[in-house]
Amino acid sequence: MIVPFDRVVFPLICRTRVLAGWTSRVALALMVAISGAVGAAEVHVHLIGAMSLQEVQGAIKDVVTDAFAQEFPPAKYSLFVFLDHHRLGNDNVCYALVGVTRRVDAGTLPVVRYSSAYFDKGGKKLSPAREKGCLAKPLRHAIKGLVSAKPGEIRRASEGKL
Repeated sequence: MIVPFDRVVFPLICRTRVLAGWTSRVALALMVAISGAVGAAEVHVHLIGAMSLQEVQGAIKDVVTDAFAQEFPPAKYSLFVFLDHHRLGNDNVCYALVGVTRRVDAGTLPVVRYSSAYFDKGGKKLSPAREKGCLAKPLRHAIKGLVSAKPGEIRRASEGKL
């Protein structure tokens, strides 16, 4: 089941503290932050999470539109992608947060962001392959929300940061 959390900072799933716009978990995840381009619609991606850039590219290449890529060209903008997985009792929760930042600010949390969570009620710890599949579901859902938003609204709501 996919549950959207549009324009939410971070749900209190893991009770992390917010420190200047970042959580302590994000600070740890910066060790695996990578950047690159995605699919036929060229966008620059700044990735923080447990998937490789190639896996993210594969998951979203049919979701990111040419119109979105033209509105946010890779020379000037980055698609910020944060992915995380948590165990919640016997269940698994996979979470994605996406947004657009200026490329020079690629490591900062976007002002306008779309997020989604996927709850896996399997009751078992996920294998690495199942975790990546679990992460891909909310990632695709969050990207669809971002891509369907009007670029002018994203820029307006970003308080002049884009």
